[in-house]
Amino acid sequence: MEAFGLNIVPDLGYPTNGDGSEEMLNWGNSTVSHNTVMVNDEKQPRIVQSGKTKHFDDSGTVKLIDADASHAYSATDIYRRTVVMVNASDDISYTVDFFRVKGGNEHLYSFHALSHEISEYEGFKPIKQPVGSYAGATVPYKTPGITSGYSYLHNVRKARKPQTGSFMVDFKIDDFRNTIRDNEDIHLRMTMLNDFDLSEISFAEGEPPRKGGNMETMEFLLARRSGTNLDTLFTTVFEPYQGERYIESMEQVAVTRADGM
Repeated sequence: MEAFGLNIVPDLGYPTNGDGSEEMLNWGNSTVSHNTVMVNDEKQPRIVQSGKTKHFDDSGTVKLIDADASHAYSATDIYRRTVVMVNASDDISYTVDFFRVKGGNEHLYSFHALSHEISEYEGFKPIKQPVGSYAGATVPYKTPGITSGYSYLHNVRKARKPQTGSFMVDFKIDDFRNTIRDNEDIHLRMTMLNDFDLSEISFAEGEPPRKGGNMETMEFLLARRSGTNLDTLFTTVFEPYQGERYIESMEQVAVTRADGM
């Protein structure tokens, strides 16, 4: 996601060492280190088949891309993401992310921005896990052999059974390379508007590759839904802004099918 001349939602980039090391395999190549959904606490297997674009429209005020990769996990019948970008003005747009996953018993939505600072959050109350990693309080940071990548997420703050699927997190964007001149007070506000209760909402810190003057850590948001043979639609609004917000309110509305397909 680009805003104000910055890539405010970057991938972690080329690993510290491209040598098949433990850190490369179980962190850099992990699913949880990317902005996507992890199923059954397992990283995606090596994919030899591309996903399929269902729809693409770049023609107007509202732009859309819809893609499916149900083969990303053997447990999933649907693994599909629809991203809608809406022009709020000539200078800025907001994005609505619909990520549907059908199949599996654990769905974990992982997100990080160009940020190591959470400026604000609402809708849940995380409690600091004093030791360990996201893999567990008894699993130290960077414990080898954990293929989920969870041991590379530390400083965990967790809200168990938040009894909501709706919450907000505001990331303070850090132009740590001073790429643009006017880089003060840039934020990315993330609002989830799910119609189901989440099992857990967590913050944790992950380390980007140690090269190119990268920041030491980045804040990750982890939204988990647990159950049996789940059918989940994560619904998220991303609002980049500088200084003052421009979205006054947001809410879910009922959707009904009209005639036709």
